[in-house]
Amino acid sequence: MIKRNIKLLAGVAVCSACLSLTGCIEETIPTDGFTQDQVDESDNTITGLMMALPARFNIMDARTLNFTDYAFGYGALMHIRDVQTEDMVIPYSGYDHFRAWEANMQMGENSAYMQYIWNYSYANIMACNKLIAAVNAVEEPTAIELGAKGEGYAFRAMMYLDLARCYEFLPNDIFTTGVNSDGNDVTNLTVPITTETTTIEETKNNPRATREEMFNFILNDLNQAEELIPNLNGTTYAADKTLASLAVVYGLKARLYMWVGEYALALEFAQDAINASGQKPMSYTDCLAFDDQGYFTGGYTKTCFNDISKWMWGVSQTADNSTVTSGIVNWTSWMTPEVEFGYSGAGAYPCIHIPMYNRISDSDWRKRLWDGGKAVVPGQSHKFQPNEGNTSVPTVAAATSYPLMRVEEMYFIRFEALAELDPASARNELNSFMRSNRMVFQGPTYNAPSGKDELIDEILFQKRVELWGEGQAFFDIKRRDIAVDRTQDGSNFSDDTRFVTTRRPAWMNYVIVQTEGNNNSALVGWNNPDPTNRYTAVPLD
Repeated sequence: MIKRNIKLLAGVAVCSACLSLTGCIEETIPTDGFTQDQVDESDNTITGLMMALPARFNIMDARTLNFTDYAFGYGALMHIRDVQTEDMVIPYSGYDHFRAWEANMQMGENSAYMQYIWNYSYANIMACNKLIAAVNAVEEPTAIELGAKGEGYAFRAMMYLDLARCYEFLPNDIFTTGVNSDGNDVTNLTVPITTETTTIEETKNNPRATREEMFNFILNDLNQAEELIPNLNGTTYAADKTLASLAVVYGLKARLYMWVGEYALALEFAQDAINASGQKPMSYTDCLAFDDQGYFTGGYTKTCFNDISKWMWGVSQTADNSTVTSGIVNWTSWMTPEVEFGYSGAGAYPCIHIPMYNRISDSDWRKRLWDGGKAVVPGQSHKFQPNEGNTSVPTVAAATSYPLMRVEEMYFIRFEALAELDPASARNELNSFMRSNRMVFQGPTYNAPSGKDELIDEILFQKRVELWGEGQAFFDIKRRDIAVDRTQDGSNFSDDTRFVTTRRPAWMNYVIVQTEGNNNSALVGWNNPDPTNRYTAVPLD
């Protein structure tokens, strides 16, 4: 079977250069997280390439691990984005390997921290390109092979949309214009695009795509995915929620249209995603434990935000993943303080910002997912529970799932888009959703504000509560030009991270790494300004 794959890839350009050459197609199959034995045993190595895409979301970077334990795959990128907001607090701890991102240190082109994001993201794109190229090389692809190609387009679209939103330069309170120190205006520039047909020579002079170019590229990928993924219907792959479904493609389109402010289309595709998913919003019974009399015990179910069946799309960690067998370099280690073996239980506690916690209604069941401000660890999260409730055995506790896309996100995209078009209708829908799905404890009923600006602020706040820890708040803060304030009364941020901005933070415009500039002449002089240490922390009085 492996011979067939080599034949299929024979016509594809290959290189053995480092990942900074983002367009290169490697000679070897991307088996990280998907063993060579599994590929060899497959009846169709194209399906092996397809299943390698979600497997790559649980992969340790061995080079990075010589220095740090933050490199555990896509969940690490989610965590990075969250600690760059005001929503997630990690109390000062020598165990916090994400400290640089939270404290805005070493964010420039020579930073190993930024190198990890770039290398990991483009390695995933490279894996997508290899899958698409492999199917293109088949003279008469089967339905499953065509469906696999659709997955390649969907995963590639997701990665490029993330990169575009992170690296696009938008004006901020430090760099008010996009003119960098080289005199070039980088406003709305994103990242270089490489595809399955990009040659090595083309990668050496590959400029940053404009917002419009990137939007059109991603939309084309998603249109291809929408057409091809239904070829997996009737197979076991169609039910695999680590792969992208048609509902996920619609959800990615909703995210894409929100990025560029196309609210009518974002509204349309968010609703399509809701309809196609067949998912219902998670309930308090999914997470909170009650006694025989129906009183909340203060405990949590064994399936609280670790059960992929409740979501549209997710990552599943298995017992034999390198991240899981590592014991401490995985999602559970960093996000589940209950476990005895992880970083989050050793001092790098994931916490909600206490002013954010205080704003949540006491009637809202989600408020029970965190400890209050008077707890031993104020704001500590209990949202992501260990597998089977096990707190001591890493290969059991960490063999769990975390969400990439939930139907709740689609509801909040719908509410925000509708608020831009018809605020009164959006308010009614938000009130109905919150009262029916979130306000379950005795207390005041939910009433959203009626003014458009106040309503949108409320929608975004409730979305940030809903998706806390899921890596999405960063994008809304940057997109809507929202200030970050870690100095509010009751703040539980440590002294060196207590920043306040007047609009979107400069650190949300990621800097492209020097290794890429060394190999891509089109990037010379066209980087984003370095935000490192450009804010002064405000100590408590």
